[in-house]
Amino acid sequence: MKLAMVGVGNMGGAVLSGVLDAGLVPAAEVGVVDLDPDRRDLFAKRGCKVSEDLTSLTGAETTVLAVKPWLVEEVAAGLGPTQERVVSVMAGVPAAALHGAFGGGCRVVRTMPNTPCLLRQGVTGIAGGPGSTPEDVEYVAKMFRELGGVVEVEESLLDAVTAVSGSGPAWFFRFVEALEKAAVDLGLSPDDAATLVRSTAAGAGQMMRGEDAPNTLRERVTTPGGTTAAGLDVFDQALDALAHQALTAARDRGAELGRQ
Repeated sequence: MKLAMVGVGNMGGAVLSGVLDAGLVPAAEVGVVDLDPDRRDLFAKRGCKVSEDLTSLTGAETTVLAVKPWLVEEVAAGLGPTQERVVSVMAGVPAAALHGAFGGGCRVVRTMPNTPCLLRQGVTGIAGGPGSTPEDVEYVAKMFRELGGVVEVEESLLDAVTAVSGSGPAWFFRFVEALEKAAVDLGLSPDDAATLVRSTAAGAGQMMRGEDAPNTLRERVTTPGGTTAAGLDVFDQALDALAHQALTAARDRGAELGRQ
């Protein structure tokens, strides 16, 4: 078996779908374990070998763990020791802990994707762990490039990656919520506010996929002394500090979870 997937929920399922769609691993050489019969059935129809039994995945060349962090010890005990590649799609679980849980002989690569990966427009932070080689990291990066961008970092920075991009979609969704509420307060209907704000956010996001930096795009919209400048004067009083505080809180919580 070339690839074993433990957990094919939203994120694990997105990873496996990307791998299968790109033809990186033949479906017949993929084993899947998930407790949800609907998720198992979905990938059985694609030709994968599915089961509820972790022992069915023993001996895989690459094992991807997309489960809740507190299940790691249970999953590792069920799979048993391995000398092969173990890939984490979990926040807060140190690579050293995974290395030890699987007997101390595996090659660990940690990843932190985000929910836009479900649309193949995500970004994933990747860090090599104990036992891993550059080839291991590149193999995993190739998998996640099917879901969007990839940024390779040191493992010590993965909590920061979690704060910036793993949790990041929530920051933007929350800002959209605030803008919609403010638009309604100005007299727009909720439906019109939602259309205006969400379409603006989506369009602005697309513009940032080009070559121009955000500050360049912002300056093009901002006429000195105009309406945009008046609003930015308000944001500039607090936005940078709030963003720093939010990312620091999220990073520190990720580190705390890793120590539990």
